[in-house]
Amino acid sequence: PEQADTPPAGTQTADASEAVTPPAEAPVANEPPAREPAATREPATPPANAVADASGTVMPASEPVSTPEPAAAPATGSATGRMTLESAASEGHPVARYQLGLQALESGDAETAAILLRRAAEQGVPAAQYRYAKLLETGEGVEQDLEDARRWTERAANAGHRRAMHNLGVMYYYGTGVAENIETAARWFQEAALLGLRDSQFNLALLYESGDGVPLSLPDAYAWFTIASMTGSDPTAGERARAVSEQLDPAALAEAQATADGFTPRPLDAEANGLYNNLPWDRTVTTDTAQVRRAQGFLSVLGYAPGPIDGEMGGRTRDAIMAFEADQGLPRTGRVDAVLIERLERAAAG
Repeated sequence: PEQADTPPAGTQTADASEAVTPPAEAPVANEPPAREPAATREPATPPANAVADASGTVMPASEPVSTPEPAAAPATGSATGRMTLESAASEGHPVARYQLGLQALESGDAETAAILLRRAAEQGVPAAQYRYAKLLETGEGVEQDLEDARRWTERAANAGHRRAMHNLGVMYYYGTGVAENIETAARWFQEAALLGLRDSQFNLALLYESGDGVPLSLPDAYAWFTIASMTGSDPTAGERARAVSEQLDPAALAEAQATADGFTPRPLDAEANGLYNNLPWDRTVTTDTAQVRRAQGFLSVLGYAPGPIDGEMGGRTRDAIMAFEADQGLPRTGRVDAVLIERLERAAAG
């Protein structure tokens, strides 16, 4: 599971790229329990947890944006009549505050980012709740507070934020800001796994393989390892699936494989996960064919399959851009602009 400290061998960390060496195989009975694989079952209902607000709501006057209480009417825009991200944040738009907070964080101004993200979190933006919780967890821009981090993470998870679900599972697994509870960790990993998060799928498979927090079930472990391997971004899950398959009889293996093959992630609530479309302060889009071709080239190198590198903005190119933006924590626009080109260059450079 994901956390700042060194995790036990075999568990998945925050990003799919942080694969680790699998632990030794857990001992299992010769006849695994006959049990329907988890991928076909409805998840256990996560516990209802009381979530407290973070204390304090005042933004220092020296900060670059003002912070009136949220306006009842939409933000009207800048002095030129065009709404900008900054003007929308200044007038109290919660999503604008969230996005401006991300920009501040990316530019290295963690204190301003924390203020903006906190205000957006208090206004009910799940993605801001998760990002603010991460700052509290690491002590970046704010005083470290693990209990408050867990509370904000829990609020975001209950609102449908997939990565918050995963991180909450990690917190319960390690006892970070809350009493250790492996069963609750497994429930949250399963919630995120069913929404298609590979790290949670991998962690849930590990728990079924070892019997920690869930009944030991090698068919379940095989199904989830296989599902986690389907993106092809990390060979570890596939290796684990092959190791588990050697311990299954042919009938159980065939049933678990059918479960994995038939898995379809549950629909993701885009806005709850910080993916917004058609915002009034959207970035300026380029129509330069050369820039579109350049973006397609970077996307292809990074494995996002934009289709032909022809400078044309087709559906495959838009889908590839949105997938990249989502992975980078950017608003999902599907458009080529200067921000996208810069992020693609940095990602391609490693």
